[in-house]
Amino acid sequence: ATVNFTMDPGRSGVIRTPGTNLYTGGGNANGTPITVTLTSADAINVIPQIRVYMNYRDASQRGIVYPIQTVPSAAEGLYDILFDSFRSKVYITNSGYNRIEVFDAAKQQFQAPIPVGQLPHQMIMSSDGSTLYVSTTGGEGIQVLDLDQQLVTGTIRFPAIPRAGNAAPVFVRAMANSASGLQMVLSNGNLYKVSGNDALPRTGTTVTGVAATGAQTPIPAPQTFLGADDGSSAILLGGNGTAYLFDGINDAYTTSRALFPTNNLIGYYGPLGVAPNGNFLLANGLVTNRSLTPIGGATAPGQINTIITPPAPGGGFPGVTQTLSSTGLRNIAAVIPIDKNFYMRMSTAVRTNLTTTTNDDVHTILEAVDTRNGASAIVAEMPDNPVISQFTTPPRNNIPPRQLAVDTATGTVYAITLSGLSVVSMAPTSAATAPVIASTRGVVNTDGTNNFKPGSFIRITGTNLAQNATADNLPAPTVLGGSCVLVGGVAVPLITTSPSSIQAQIPTNLRTGTAVVQVRSLTNAQRSAATTITVQKP
Repeated sequence: ATVNFTMDPGRSGVIRTPGTNLYTGGGNANGTPITVTLTSADAINVIPQIRVYMNYRDASQRGIVYPIQTVPSAAEGLYDILFDSFRSKVYITNSGYNRIEVFDAAKQQFQAPIPVGQLPHQMIMSSDGSTLYVSTTGGEGIQVLDLDQQLVTGTIRFPAIPRAGNAAPVFVRAMANSASGLQMVLSNGNLYKVSGNDALPRTGTTVTGVAATGAQTPIPAPQTFLGADDGSSAILLGGNGTAYLFDGINDAYTTSRALFPTNNLIGYYGPLGVAPNGNFLLANGLVTNRSLTPIGGATAPGQINTIITPPAPGGGFPGVTQTLSSTGLRNIAAVIPIDKNFYMRMSTAVRTNLTTTTNDDVHTILEAVDTRNGASAIVAEMPDNPVISQFTTPPRNNIPPRQLAVDTATGTVYAITLSGLSVVSMAPTSAATAPVIASTRGVVNTDGTNNFKPGSFIRITGTNLAQNATADNLPAPTVLGGSCVLVGGVAVPLITTSPSSIQAQIPTNLRTGTAVVQVRSLTNAQRSAATTITVQKP
């Protein structure tokens, strides 16, 4: 059987936000997918659940969304993302399926995933680009993956960690690369480092804390950890708002600072980034210098206002009401350094709930920020929303340190978003980059005639139509080369695309008569002028 899902974007009484799965009604005001369960008393191997994501994007949203299947558990989904410039690949940990998703950036398509250990979360690439270290949180392990062979070839050995048989396993919570070797923090807050192929505990210091026994004081959970690509330095963020700076050259934690208040932490908590040579560091929405002194950004995107109502006459307890007000900033969902001066950030508007009126942009936006003067510029309105929506309940959302990756050679941003991988170009757009269908014989049948019928194969010629791409599976996709073609308001299957030509197929069920043809570039959020054809009876 075939099950078709359709969305009525104009349904009465429903408020939608551009992007995926943010709408009122049906319990989805926080962006969770719709779960459909199929049952049959007579069937076997029925799909237990179908997860439905509805993208309500508008014409200004730029980029392509490539869906990735995840398990229903909200705790185990897409966790970390990394760009491999040596092989032009994007790696994403899919923890529920115990694998690394591999996206071919050149072909713009997924290839076979790489199986790894149980519940993979964070990845770190070696400085020479040959090895990927993957923390598997189902146990105290780090797997070593050969990127040329695309398979696991070994593990990092841990010493015996005593624990009660009924206690939760201790696992690697977070990792950071450094010139002194791989650094990590375990779920119990203890710091470790890798020497050769062994994980060894670090001793306590005045920076990280020393217990009375001489052991290291555990770093409060949940911890996030990330280092610079060049291994010069790394930043560790504890769950209590304290950050620790690691010097990769000298193999030591050199300073710490309470960057965020212990109480009333608001917004996304956990995103990190380190610029080359530690020129600046990023923690949530804050920018610091290499000594962890704030030089830009803010500790919180909003502020919590508490209103205490006096008790009623005759006794009782005072009432307490908390509201959220915007300070003119945005929720920072992800950050990534670009070079020694610039970084990218993905953000959402500060709102109490989905229906709150705001003067801010309701889209999820991607911005470029200059750390030297704080100037920012919007690069794109994202085609999808973050995995976790941020409103005031709860006021704090703990998220992984890295949700963005950048290919600086092509100016492409890769982001983990609600329904999978979002690919966004940073190239500037103008009227000169918009798709144009040729004014003479811009749409013809592939045999050169104008005898259009349902099911006919057509060729569209012009300029800036799409990127070079060829469909390599059936049914043919409706988005190819970063563009789609609408015939009579219906996205049609695409066979091949290029800047000057697109080969497509008119749907077999398209009604006869005059039909409008339009090319839409999702990559650039631009569209061609409409042209018309006449679809005849078969």
